Amino acid sequence: MPAYATLMMKIHDFAEYKKYQDVAIPLAKQFGGKFLTRGHPVTNMEGGEYKDTLALVEFPSKQAAQDYFADPEYQKIVGIRHGCTTTHHWMIQETD
Repeated sequence: MPAYATLMMKIHDFAEYKKYQDVAIPLAKQFGGKFLTRGHPVTNMEGGEYKDTLALVEFPSKQAAQDYFADPEYQKIVGIRHGCTTTHHWMIQETD
């Protein structure tokens, strides 16, 4: 069953974030990750205005997503994202 990594990010340093993306995106694809959206603007339908970046990544399974985030190559670069963004990160799994 597919799983979805959802990241809401306020990017503080776009140059550093680009370094993260240059590795993270191709690596996610190796684990079957498909970027359904990454960027902005976000259109608010309800609630407060959201002006930052949203990424939604579909993986073939929860295990594939967990393997990606645990991968040593990803672990080498996750600190870049931590240093240049404020991030809220969730994973949800599709249900029947």
